[in-house]
Amino acid sequence: MTARLDLLRPTLDRYARRFHVLDLGGGVEPNQNIGQEIAREYPNAVVTVIEQNWTREKFEPSPHTMVLRRSFNAPDLERLSSCEHFDVVIAFNLIHWFEAGWQQAAEAISTMGDYVFVQIPTEVDVQAPGYGYIEAMLSYFKEHSECIGSTSQFPGHPPR
Repeated sequence: MTARLDLLRPTLDRYARRFHVLDLGGGVEPNQNIGQEIAREYPNAVVTVIEQNWTREKFEPSPHTMVLRRSFNAPDLERLSSCEHFDVVIAFNLIHWFEAGWQQAAEAISTMGDYVFVQIPTEVDVQAPGYGYIEAMLSYFKEHSECIGSTSQFPGHPPR
């Protein structure tokens, strides 16, 4: 997963003060959870991970991490964005799971932080949930954001 963190390092390295990270859909496998990796590597980071399938057995806790076990929908994200703000928001491999509500979720997430990092499937990732919306997502993010790179979630996973 370090390749994913390498893409974020230029932003994370800017923080000399304590900074707050929101990792949406952080994943349950240690090799998928970028929020945990940030919490371990950056002692000035406070990380909130939201993962619906979180289990204590697969999660390596850090003293700088809070985990919320929760399933959420696009309106939940809108409510969260109306009252919370983070320095960094990570939504890796998340938005396509909202299927038809992907744009509502993307717009809510984009207002939650100073720096927002999103990873979505590409056209070749035909097995991805929400595959029918990937072309629209790619167009939306090309218009509203900057691409900083492409990486895989784990070895053998399609690049995104």
